[in-house]
Amino acid sequence: MKKLVALLCALCVAGTLSAQEKHIVGIRAGMNVSNMTFKQDGMSMSPSSRVSFQVGGSYQYNFLESMPFYLETGLYLSLKGAEQKVERTTTTIRMTYLEVPIMVNYHWNISDKISIIPAAGFYYSLGLGGTTEAQSGDTSVKADTFGTDSNFKRSEFGMRFGASVEFLDNFFAGVGYDVGFNNLSKDADVKLHNGCFFVLVGYNFKF
Repeated sequence: MKKLVALLCALCVAGTLSAQEKHIVGIRAGMNVSNMTFKQDGMSMSPSSRVSFQVGGSYQYNFLESMPFYLETGLYLSLKGAEQKVERTTTTIRMTYLEVPIMVNYHWNISDKISIIPAAGFYYSLGLGGTTEAQSGDTSVKADTFGTDSNFKRSEFGMRFGASVEFLDNFFAGVGYDVGFNNLSKDADVKLHNGCFFVLVGYNFKF
């Protein structure tokens, strides 16, 4: 029995230690399903989600030669926001961010062609632009989401969780969720946080 357990452990370790590249550069594109949470005077509200997209590139560095642990970062253009309808008025918030994740992931090679990759870490986003639009019937009013008269802060940081699969050596597909930590509202009485579920596909270049 002990020999069988030792053999199974050895096979698992062998799977994780099979040929790992030092550097992995990837291209990514996919869909965002973003939302916000508002809190004011003890009351909370969650608007409707907004579907948008993100696109960018990733870089992974194998910082532990004996195991397939990678430090992952990148640069993404990511669109977030939310939509809220109150009576006859619909307010749509659009936010365009330049986003940098910093995570640690693990490449679990379950076969020669397939790897499962859980990841966790943090991200920082800088608001580049966007519009906030209130529409009631035929009347529409627009404003710059991050303008000087806006109630939204440009900087956002939070935690990111994700899981992906790499297949056929270089193809990539994954999902993840961003949890915004900092309050995005300039109004001290209002607490506003972003949340975003995303799906990404892409291709990796290894060397």
